Amino acid sequence: MPKQHVAVPLLEDVHSSVEALTLRHPTTIGGIECDVLLPVADPAWLTAGDMHLKPPDDEHQERDPYWTPATGWPAEAKWGYVHDADSVTISAVGLIPVSEPVPWDGRLFDFDHAVGQWRHLLRDWLSVIAEGPTDFLDLPVRGETQWADAGYTDEVWTYYYDNLQRPQRVSRWQWEHVLAHTHAGDQPPLARVLLTTANRAVATGNPRLAVIDAATAAEVALTTGLTNRLSAEAASHVVQVLIDRTRMLGPRLDLARDLGMTLPDRIRPDLVERRNAVVHRGTRVTGTDAQAAIMAAAELVDEYEPLAAHCHEPSGPSE
Repeated sequence: MPKQHVAVPLLEDVHSSVEALTLRHPTTIGGIECDVLLPVADPAWLTAGDMHLKPPDDEHQERDPYWTPATGWPAEAKWGYVHDADSVTISAVGLIPVSEPVPWDGRLFDFDHAVGQWRHLLRDWLSVIAEGPTDFLDLPVRGETQWADAGYTDEVWTYYYDNLQRPQRVSRWQWEHVLAHTHAGDQPPLARVLLTTANRAVATGNPRLAVIDAATAAEVALTTGLTNRLSAEAASHVVQVLIDRTRMLGPRLDLARDLGMTLPDRIRPDLVERRNAVVHRGTRVTGTDAQAAIMAAAELVDEYEPLAAHCHEPSGPSE
């Protein structure tokens, strides 16, 4: 009997290097050991662009017939597409349960729910490792309108294309590293996840949410920095009292300054005051305002909650 084949549409497309294709990595989801498989591309398509990726290969790197529509697989399943000879966008991954089949009973829904949690974890780790959203977020790529005058339509398309946020390509090493973290059930650093959600919010037209998420990221990182600094000088219960007394970002910044800790120059006007204006007065902010808030928060996160050394690709990510 053939093994079960399960497609998992990703929560966010992942701009990736071509070398990431065909990757196969073990994981455990809902107590069931599975193989995670990335899609593949026809080599002839890698210079064509705008071509769809194909379902994953089998363990011999040959076409796996059990992904094809002829066996009941949904024809509309979208795996991603080719940009050029170096980059692709991955929209879905495959799962094959290997330790046991997923039964046709209540455990099917348990597994489906576990996959949902797993793909959220996967999305967060991928965005953390890529240091930002993994998709081209300044959408719609071709604009909101289609004009009878083709010149207008072309002008709109050119504007969106020129202003498109181009994410870093996720390399094969980074995919493997992320899948190892998800296999272990590791949670990504919260401050860095919040920076990603802030960037995603500003790119998709929600600058107020971007400011709030950026401020929360800064507070999380600053709390880590304060805890580490105070722990070197005081007992743990004293540290906790001092942290609890400064519950908001502003007072914690004051404490950090008193301790001589490094702080971004414009963190108050760009982040604290802007966050307070949004939360307490409902003030509108622009995308530029939000970007300034994110930059200030990112300085603080990089200072006090840097990405672990083992999460950096030894030879550097693909350009």
